[in-house]
Amino acid sequence: MRPFRSVCLFSMDLEQERAFLAQRHPSNLEHDDHSINHELATSPLFTASALQSAGAAIFPLRGLLGATTDDDLIYFNTNSPSSGVVCGVQGSGKSHTVSCLLENALVKDARTGNLSQPLAALVFHFDEQDGDRPCEAAYLGSPATADDAHVKRITVLTSSVNIANRRRTYAHLPNVDVQPLLLGDADITAPRLLALMGMSDDAEKTMPLYMKTILQIVRDIGPDGFSYTEFKLRTKRERFDSTQRIMLAHRLRLLDAFVQSSSRPIRSYFAPGDMVLVDLTDPFLNGEFASLLFDIVLGSFMGWNSPTGRIVVLDEAHKYLTNSKSSRLNRSIATIIRQQRHLATRVIIATQEPTVIPDTVLDLSSFVVCHRFTSPSWCSHLSRHVSTQDQSWFKDVMNLPTGDAIIFSPAARTTETLAPLGTEALHIKVRPRLTSDGGASVMAIDSATRLPLKEKSTMPVICRRLLLKIRHLIHA
Repeated sequence: MRPFRSVCLFSMDLEQERAFLAQRHPSNLEHDDHSINHELATSPLFTASALQSAGAAIFPLRGLLGATTDDDLIYFNTNSPSSGVVCGVQGSGKSHTVSCLLENALVKDARTGNLSQPLAALVFHFDEQDGDRPCEAAYLGSPATADDAHVKRITVLTSSVNIANRRRTYAHLPNVDVQPLLLGDADITAPRLLALMGMSDDAEKTMPLYMKTILQIVRDIGPDGFSYTEFKLRTKRERFDSTQRIMLAHRLRLLDAFVQSSSRPIRSYFAPGDMVLVDLTDPFLNGEFASLLFDIVLGSFMGWNSPTGRIVVLDEAHKYLTNSKSSRLNRSIATIIRQQRHLATRVIIATQEPTVIPDTVLDLSSFVVCHRFTSPSWCSHLSRHVSTQDQSWFKDVMNLPTGDAIIFSPAARTTETLAPLGTEALHIKVRPRLTSDGGASVMAIDSATRLPLKEKSTMPVICRRLLLKIRHLIHA
C-alpha cells in the first residue's frame, strides 16, 4: 500500500506543478503581448515599414539614420539603451555616421524624427599629435544651414598643460567652451588615484618600496571622503630618501596637472541636450594614461543622476583602447553595456581598427556598422562576432561608396512583419548632417571654392558660405 500511496502523491505534486506553470499571469495572451511589445520597443534600429506596422506608441522616439537600398527609412531607436560599433577606414563615412547618431540623441528637428527628451552626451577623443584639428563631434554646435539645428552647449575638457593650444583650435567653433580637465575630491577615489600613479591591481608584489608606502598612506586615509590635499600632506611627512623623493615628485607633477581638490566636480558639466567632449590631444600624453582619465570621467558620468538618459561615444577608439582584459576602461565599457538597460545608457565605439575592440564588447553590441575597408584580417575578426555566416559581405564592404554602410543587428526590425533582422545584413546610405561637417578630406586645392587650402582654412565659416554663393551666381 505504501508504494501505491507514494505514486499517487507524486502524481498529485506533478499536477500541481503543471497547473502553476500554466496559470495565467494575468493571462498568457496578455503576457505574450507584453513580451512582444517589449522586444519591439527595445530594438536598436527599425525601418519606416516596421514603424508603420508597430505604431508610434512602440517607438515614441526615433532618429533618422538613413535609408536602405529599397528606399525604406531606417531609424536609430533613441528611446531604448543600446550599444554599437562603427568601423571603417578614414574617409569612408565613419565619423559622419557617429555625428548623425549624436544628432539623433541631442538635436530636436522634425527632419530627423522625434526627440522629445534629448539625452546627455559624453565623447572621448585623443591624439598624440597636437595638430590644429578639433574633434569632429564639436561641429555639432555649428548649424549647417539657416535652420539653426545644433547642440546648444558643448564643453570641451582638455589637459591644463595644453589648454592654450586647444582653445585656439576650437576658437572658430560656436557654442564650444574649452575648460581644463581637473579632477576634484568628488571625482577622485583611492583606486582611481592609484591607477593614475601607475599601480595596477597585481603590481603590489613588484612595486618599489616608496610606492608601498604610498599605498599604505592611501589605505590609512580610507575610501570614504578621500582628499588629494590630505594625501599630499601625508606624503610630505614620510622620510623618503633623495632618489625616492625624485621618483615620487615625477608622479605627483603628472597628478597635479589633472587633480586639484577644490576643482569643480566633473558631473556639474553634464545636462540633457548638452555634450561634454573630453579631448586629451596632447603630445605629452600616451593612450594608456588617456584611457585612465577617460575611465574616471566615465565613472563620474555614470554616477550622475540623468533625468533622461545618456550616450557615450568613444571617438577614434583605436588610439587609446586596447584588446586587453587588464584595461580599466575596457572593463568599465563592458560592464556598462551589460547593464545598459538599467543604466539608461547608449554606447557608440568608432574606430579605424576593429581588432582593438575587446571580444566581449563586440559580442555584446546591439549593432555593428561597417563602412568601407579592405583589410581581410578585419573581415576575419568581425566575422567571428557579427550575426551572419554569409561570407559574401566581405566583398560588399570592400566596394562600399563613401557614406554607405553594411549593418549587422540581429534585433533590428526592418519589415512590416516585425520579424527581427537575425542573421541578415542591411545595406544603408547614411543621411546628410544637420550640423556642419568637419570631417571633409583635406585637399591641396578645394574643388568647391578653388582656393588654396591655407586661404580657405583661415576664413570664417560665414565668409566661406558667402563666397560659395557668389561663385554659384557667377557660374549660373
